[in-house]
Amino acid sequence: MIGLAFINDNSERESGFTLFELLVVIVMIAILSGIIFANPNNWQKSLALERSAQKISQDISQSRALSMKGESGVCDPGSPNGYGLYLDKVNPSYFIYMNCDSDPSKDYNSSFDKKFEGADIPLEKNIIICGLKAGGLDQSSLSIFFEPPDPAVFVNNTSDVTSSVTICIEGDESKQKTIEINKVGNINLK
Repeated sequence: MIGLAFINDNSERESGFTLFELLVVIVMIAILSGIIFANPNNWQKSLALERSAQKISQDISQSRALSMKGESGVCDPGSPNGYGLYLDKVNPSYFIYMNCDSDPSKDYNSSFDKKFEGADIPLEKNIIICGLKAGGLDQSSLSIFFEPPDPAVFVNNTSDVTSSVTICIEGDESKQKTIEINKVGNINLK
């Protein structure tokens, strides 16, 4: 008869981690997590700054594209003869505007011109406009206008001027992004 034999051999040890090894790994993960996620608000603000810079750049490009296409809009009276972007250092928003036929200037004029789609475009939370320049000079507001069909670029009613918009994190102006617009309307994000 064949019997079952149980062998109790202590010569082979089971492999695994000791409690001390597990505690060391947990402590290392906690330290690394603390370093990486020490201040998530800074990461969120930096991402908001980047998104806002990209959005402003896209809206400048949209103004240019609308002017090149000769996009129609509703001006009272007449129709738009170009589109632009208006920014003001005091406001945490900006807007695209239609320069209406009755407006002789190439600058935003609230008496004649209309906001495109009637709305302001807000900057993200904690993001402010900390600098506006036209021709290297500081400005309190900036109007970047594209006159069809080329389109010709006018900054604060002056042609052949480079301009820049600098946005930063509120309370920390060392973290900033600058959007430069050259004389022909090309955009460079720094």
